[in-house]
Amino acid sequence: MVRVLITEAHEGLGLALVKEYLADAENQVVAFCGDATNCDDLNTLKTSVNDKQLLVVDVNLADEESIKASVKPIEGFVDALDLLIFNPGFVPDEFGDHSGNVPTEIFRSYMFKLRSPRWLAEFVRPLLENGTNSICIGMSL
Repeated sequence: MVRVLITEAHEGLGLALVKEYLADAENQVVAFCGDATNCDDLNTLKTSVNDKQLLVVDVNLADEESIKASVKPIEGFVDALDLLIFNPGFVPDEFGDHSGNVPTEIFRSYMFKLRSPRWLAEFVRPLLENGTNSICIGMSL
């Protein structure tokens, strides 16, 4: 059994990882969805597994308070985390248009990808400490 938290799990690699972990009915998956209006695939998956297998949480990874608030539902779902996969996906739209490679926007993107994993690991640390050989994986685009 693996208890895993995956960020930006509503599309792409994050969604593929959710499906992979859900293939084993023993696993418990916490799936962060950055946009509640864009979680259709996760919500469909949720109807096909038991209630103890998948928790979908709407979290803004660019906001420290949003990440902190996400911990309570996670604690109600799992007593520990064995794996944290920080899949940042794309930079949130609130950080601006990156088409012109504006240095300020690049810096803000860099800060997002630096701060968010630290905040998340800090807030779920007690769950990671309760896990079995817990691992944190950080990916970046």
